[in-house]
Amino acid sequence: MISRLCQPQFELGLRYEYFSRGRKKYGHATNLDIASGFSAVTPVLPGQTGPYGGSYPGSLIRSDKNNFAPRVFLIGVEAE
Repeated sequence: MISRLCQPQFELGLRYEYFSRGRKKYGHATNLDIASGFSAVTPVLPGQTGPYGGSYPGSLIRSDKNNFAPRVFLIGVEAE
């Protein structure tokens, strides 16, 4: 049984997360460059320029460096 009442307390925070995609040692990876409407598909190797999506980095997927997110916490603090 709870002997004391809890007083709710809010805390705000900011979270940042960066995830880098892996790269193959010898570039043995491929991605599909898809045209709008899925009307055509072309395989693209790391570092190449695709006809529909432009240039691709060595990991074939561009990393998101603007990944900020707000966090809200509700904490029960023991009343004195």
